[in-house]
Amino acid sequence: MINRIARSYFDLPSNILFLFWVELCLNLVHVGFILILNIYLRSEGFSDPEIASFNSLRFIGALAFSLPLGIYIKSKNASTQCLKEKIVLISLNHALNL
Repeated sequence: MINRIARSYFDLPSNILFLFWVELCLNLVHVGFILILNIYLRSEGFSDPEIASFNSLRFIGALAFSLPLGIYIKSKNASTQCLKEKIVLISLNHALNL
C-alpha cells in the first residue's frame, strides 16, 4: 500500500515534484528563522511564555491580513493581471520585511 502511494507521487509531473521540494526548503528556512528568533529573544531576556505569545501573534497577524485579501480576490472581477501584480507586490513587501 505504501509503495502504491509513493508511486503515485513519483508519477506526478516534474514541475509538481519541484514545487514540493521548493515548499519543503522554504518551510525549513522558515523554521530556522523561528528558532533563531527564539534564541535571540531568549538572549534579550524574554521568558518562554512571552516568546510563545510573540510567535502566536505573528501567525494571527498573517491570518488577519490574509482573510480580507482572500475575500477581495474572490469577489473581484478585475483582470487576472491586475490581481497578479498586486499579489506580487504584497509578496515582495512581505519578503523584504522579514
